[in-house]
Amino acid sequence: MIFKKEKFLGEMTIKNKTFKTPGCLVYVRGGMVPHLMNDNLKTLNLGDLWQLSLETIYELPSLDVMECFGKSFHEYCCLKDKILILNSQDSLLQNPSDIFRYNEEKSVSIWTPGGRRKVTPKDYMKFLKVFQFDVCIPLSDCIPPNLPKKRCRKSADRTIRFLDECLKIKIDQKIDSPVLGVIEGGNSKEERERCIKEILKKDVEGFVLSGFNYYLPNYKELLHFCTNFLPKDKVKFMFGILTPDEVINAIELGVDVFDSVIAYDCTDRGCALSFKYNTKKKYAERSHSFSNSNGCYHNNNGVEFKTNNHIAKCGKNMEDFEMDLHESRYFDDLQALVEGCSCYCCIQYTRAYIHHLLVTKEMLSSVLLMIHNLHHWMNFFEEIQESLKENKFTELKEIVLESKMI
Repeated sequence: MIFKKEKFLGEMTIKNKTFKTPGCLVYVRGGMVPHLMNDNLKTLNLGDLWQLSLETIYELPSLDVMECFGKSFHEYCCLKDKILILNSQDSLLQNPSDIFRYNEEKSVSIWTPGGRRKVTPKDYMKFLKVFQFDVCIPLSDCIPPNLPKKRCRKSADRTIRFLDECLKIKIDQKIDSPVLGVIEGGNSKEERERCIKEILKKDVEGFVLSGFNYYLPNYKELLHFCTNFLPKDKVKFMFGILTPDEVINAIELGVDVFDSVIAYDCTDRGCALSFKYNTKKKYAERSHSFSNSNGCYHNNNGVEFKTNNHIAKCGKNMEDFEMDLHESRYFDDLQALVEGCSCYCCIQYTRAYIHHLLVTKEMLSSVLLMIHNLHHWMNFFEEIQESLKENKFTELKEIVLESKMI
């Protein structure tokens, strides 16, 4: 893995494929983008950097099937042109407060359709080798914020130990995949610093800043503290449901690569991303606000029906950045999801139609929303790159923050 960076813009090269940063990799479950088929993907510019978690492949296709297959997971899923990153943690997991207690000194627990499974570094690296993944994010002990210092210390200790074991297996078995260092330690600056300093002694190709997708009262302060210790010439990843303003803040603090899990989370809640980010467009109003004159508000006895559906699986309120198409005000709204959006969903369909699909529980609603949400999120990162090139990043930040202020 080669990484070059000047100020905020950079390039990461993995196996002769180059990715521009700040960028976004594709969140994948079981080898495919959720809700979509290959034909749907042709309408989207997703890039070739994909990430999937162990729990989505642990039982199916499983080690046994892949060993019999005798080829890479890329070929198994017809993803020969993709760079696949293996992660032990699913970015969409709910708050780890109900799962971290199952992690042990020698293993991490994952949840599969068959229940809880204990995974050791040896098990994990066997998956990496047999499936022939391109990049390894080793096991780590991710914990929620505000735990006692003793538990934060244990999180850092286990994570360092898991990394050591994974690196040893990589050398012993001559595995070619680059390994990233995961930074844990909860909300403790002291333990995060100790974890970083130990990881810097290891042969890692980059870093994963873990635990920041959950609510942290000192989010920016802790992230700034961590990135100050990290070298500029190695790539920094941050996964999970991050709001657009959190992405902007993280980029300012040195983070390079994010993921698209927010698109999946919004889709599963029947919501469409609608925040503003285009520095070339003059916005007259918030993209999902309406006037009473166009029939967009549908009231029952004068009371508008609204849902409380804006809470993401990580606990964050996403209302400022999305629209909930379950709401009855959309039943006769004949606008596209987002004005000016060029995705297949917005060109072909209306808010009223998506509302109808959701109310009638049609599978097509998830397909169309996923197309829009991925398109919107990926275009957001393209706009970030363009704004950095044109020295308009501050303007972009102001546009994104306006969504929270309205």
